[in-house]
Formats: sequence, structure tokens, C-alpha cells
Amino acid sequence: MGFQLLDQDKIDQRFGLRIAVRTAAPEFIKSLTRSELDHRARVDRLSIPAGETLRGFGIGDFGEMVTRLSGSARIPGLVLGDDHTQVRAADALS
Repeated sequence: MGFQLLDQDKIDQRFGLRIAVRTAAPEFIKSLTRSELDHRARVDRLSIPAGETLRGFGIGDFGEMVTRLSGSARIPGLVLGDDHTQVRAADALS
């Protein structure tokens, strides 16, 4: 419960998503959740087990936000060798 003592102005609510977007291999994105900024609330969660690029998930229109992302990433210093690691991100990173 210690997180409640932190100054909320100093917390980046999109931290996990920012890291995943920068490190995820585009061809290995497995799942994403997107929200459409429209007159009606719409949230789509799409999964492709083998992995796909963002275009394969139908991203590209104006007014769409990615709110959750899952895939493989190559983050130097996190794993041994040249391996990919699985990342899942929204407001947190795992």
C-alpha cells in the first residue's frame, strides 16, 4: 500500500506501454487492446498467437489508442545472449 504515499504528479501512468512500444519487435506482437475515440465507447482486444505487425491488427486510423500490448522484445542487458523476452505492458510492465 506504499504506492499511495507517492506524489501522483510524479507517476507516469503510461510507463509500461512506452517501454514496450520502443522495444517490442514489430513482427512479434501477439496481442493488443485498442480504444477508439469516437462518439461511442469501443474497446477491441485482438490476439494473434504467431505474432504480427501493427498493420495486421488493423491499427492506422486516426483517433485510435493502444492501451495494452503483448509481444517479444530484445532488451540488451536483460537477457543473456541475443534472445527475445516476452513483454506485457499497459500502465505497468511485466
